[in-house]
Amino acid sequence: MAQDPFGEGDASNNGWVPGPYVTAVRKDLVSAFAPAPSLPAAVQGTNPSAKPLRIQETPSLIPRRTPIHGRPIILRDLHKHSSSQLTQDETSRLLRSLTQRDIAILQALHDYRYLNTLQIQQLFFHGIRSTQMRLQFLSDHGLIYRWPMIDPPGLTRRPSLLLLTPRGGRLLAEFRGHSPWSYIRRAEDARDHCWHVTHDLEANGFFVDLALASRLHMDQGLWLWIGEESCRSSRRVWAKQHRRPIATPDGEGFYLTRGGVVAFDLEWDRGTESVSRLRAKLRTYVGFYNDTKGADREHVLFVLHRSSREELLHHVARELFLVGRHCCRFWTTTVERLYHVGPLGPLWAAVEESDSGKDDDEDLDEPKRVDLQRLRRRRLTDLSARETSPRTIADCIGRGRWWERRPGGGEVA
Repeated sequence: MAQDPFGEGDASNNGWVPGPYVTAVRKDLVSAFAPAPSLPAAVQGTNPSAKPLRIQETPSLIPRRTPIHGRPIILRDLHKHSSSQLTQDETSRLLRSLTQRDIAILQALHDYRYLNTLQIQQLFFHGIRSTQMRLQFLSDHGLIYRWPMIDPPGLTRRPSLLLLTPRGGRLLAEFRGHSPWSYIRRAEDARDHCWHVTHDLEANGFFVDLALASRLHMDQGLWLWIGEESCRSSRRVWAKQHRRPIATPDGEGFYLTRGGVVAFDLEWDRGTESVSRLRAKLRTYVGFYNDTKGADREHVLFVLHRSSREELLHHVARELFLVGRHCCRFWTTTVERLYHVGPLGPLWAAVEESDSGKDDDEDLDEPKRVDLQRLRRRRLTDLSARETSPRTIADCIGRGRWWERRPGGGEVA
């Protein structure tokens, strides 16, 4: 039996190198929206000779995708103290009452903008009840927003959406000894412009599932997880210095293995972008990594929402390889394949150079057939790795009490 990963306590060159970044329980929503009272329980008899019904349950140790559905309805609830300023007494009192795990939760919401209750539990807790109680404490003090989400049609309840409040950003900045304005601005932007919540939750869910799956392996783990906002700000500075286009993935990861560190950018595609936009994104990555040292060990992982979209990306990307540049590697998979084999399974198909030349009358908007069944699928650990890391496997995200060894959060090496 696997050991419980969490305890019960209170918690240079020309190549691009990332720098250090630094109330009561709510009632059930179904009863609140029900058109009429529930019917009383019916009296049912039992048959002594009937065999008991066996329900086969999936073992909890099997990694699987975080269940996030297409278009949930978000019930926004703005806490009355969420934007208020903190007095010195309130700041001192709150800092004394917060555990190290609480600070790590606030830091994760600052770094990754949107997480849900289930994802917080997978990263920091061993049970959903203890997760809910601690999140309720943070919500009652106006440090986080806790917005219920439901799936239409009907009233299917989903894990609540969590994001940092301006008040929580101010307290986190006070704890870090930083200026509060950047923290407050990011919290307000996440609150007021949450139009792509589902996309962000799914992209963040990939990293959470990767950290969860790595617990089953003693020789590998998620060493760094850099959120979209931090990727954008750091790469903008580097791209301006080197006059490159700015590549802004949905997240950046560094996966630690015995052979080194697999560095990758994640692109989570929901099929809403046009072919021209997809082509422009690929060109941006080619320009960003073009002729940089170690570019062949930089991987861009595309997760597509269906197989036809994966075929399209393979077709569009082929024109970029005809130039013969020394650049990053592109890999593709689909959400369905990811769901079935897990984030550490044989997922990734390489986007290779086309064997045949490009015809002059070829229309790139009409994708050529790519036989996905014949493509070789590799695991994340099979991709070419970079230099080794000073961190150990025990320091990786998702390991037992990892936040105590990583007080700066998952973005700090």
